[in-house]
Amino acid sequence: MDLGKAKLLLWARMLMLWGMFNLPLPVASGEIPGSSPPSLLGREFITAFMQNDLQPTLSSDFRLLITAYDPATLITISMKKPALRVSVQASAGQTVTVKIPPNAEMTGSTVFDNTVVVRADSDISVLLFNSKSNSADTTPVYPVHSLGTEYYVITPTVGTDRYREFAIVAWEGPTTVEVYLKGAVIFQGKTHARGSKLTIKLEAHQAAQLQSPVDVSGTRIVSQKPVAVYVGHTCVTRATQCDHVSEQLLPVSSWGTSFIVPSLSSERQHDFLYVATSQTTQVEVQSGRSKISRALTAEQ
Repeated sequence: MDLGKAKLLLWARMLMLWGMFNLPLPVASGEIPGSSPPSLLGREFITAFMQNDLQPTLSSDFRLLITAYDPATLITISMKKPALRVSVQASAGQTVTVKIPPNAEMTGSTVFDNTVVVRADSDISVLLFNSKSNSADTTPVYPVHSLGTEYYVITPTVGTDRYREFAIVAWEGPTTVEVYLKGAVIFQGKTHARGSKLTIKLEAHQAAQLQSPVDVSGTRIVSQKPVAVYVGHTCVTRATQCDHVSEQLLPVSSWGTSFIVPSLSSERQHDFLYVATSQTTQVEVQSGRSKISRALTAEQ
């Protein structure tokens, strides 16, 4: 294992330990009326492995790191395509690693059946690890009860020369998903223009992956039934030859109004902070004694 992967796996285990105390990812002192704070703990999860780099390979390293919080927790991991069903047992505080086949990767821009479903008889937390040579990322997986019906996409805007991408994963079906595009995307062999609405129908445990050579931040996703949404990039080339980006989004129903954002100790130049809003609002950002204020509109 190279140093980069070792650091990622160490960070993954630290995040799992953090989840034992049931802390939310955003530290919010204020919430949107009617919103519910997210939790990493649950008994049902659904996820998918987005495209990493340009070509699929049998040397891909796909894993789920699953942490249990009760004794003798029974966990089942299943896929429809490729057919997979694995059962493991974990004790309280134990993290088990489950290898996922390389052909679980969604390659291209279409509808896929190779989502991964995780079920347990007690609360667990799940971390997804998507790795190829010199290209890896992790993301916490939110439980099904934290999913929603409205999302806003954010994709990397610096150091990129390949495909931005996002994936919509259906838990229940059939469901109709409307995608209001802020940038042109490729889907099922066709290019859909910025400003257009793309309608996608998904069955239970299906996923749609959409890709674009341009930034599609601000794209709004509205579904009939709760879905999971992942955003990222096939290969970001900033400060590295190629590095995959993958992150599960929180729905608008889980958004808040106040956040504490820690700086990345490994970043020596500057951090990038993305702020999204579903309605016109005034945003204040304070770093040390410096404070800036900016008005943002929906989808900006």
